[in-house]
Amino acid sequence: NNIIVAIIPVVHENKQRLIVLPVMLESYDVGGIIVLPGLYAFAKPHLIKRFNEAQNLRHLALVESGLTPNDAKDIENFIRKSRSITDVEFRREKLGDAGCHNIFASLSENSSIISLTMIDCNFGDPGCLSLSTALSKNFTITHINISYNKFGPDGCKHLCACLLQNQIIIRFIIDNNAI
Repeated sequence: NNIIVAIIPVVHENKQRLIVLPVMLESYDVGGIIVLPGLYAFAKPHLIKRFNEAQNLRHLALVESGLTPNDAKDIENFIRKSRSITDVEFRREKLGDAGCHNIFASLSENSSIISLTMIDCNFGDPGCLSLSTALSKNFTITHINISYNKFGPDGCKHLCACLLQNQIIIRFIIDNNAI
């Protein structure tokens, strides 16, 4: 199915509720979940249920959703188990090294993801070490964008060492980091 799910909070009869809307977007040809800005904490119980039920989910995008490093463990478990997801995208999530470590750790056991986007997720050199460790075991990811993070030359060295082993990666974007 070419459906993306948008989870939107509304107030109805003085009660806060979630509306889960199927959204058709021409720019996406995959089924997936998008969490809108600031809504992860509110939507978390519904998302965890959706993650557990999802069998053919192909795209996961969390953009400025309020995801915390502790919440990343839930996402890690989902990615680790999923055999259908091909695109994982996090933008402007303050995951830091610890949260990114959880996400990256799940990649070493996933053989379906081909595209990873982690833009402005607040990770530094330790996060790059976690990513390079995962990429030394994952040979399906071909596109990576880790722009606008906080890693420097040491993190870049970890990534370069990984790229010597993993030659499947055809696009690796690292713009606007401290290198």
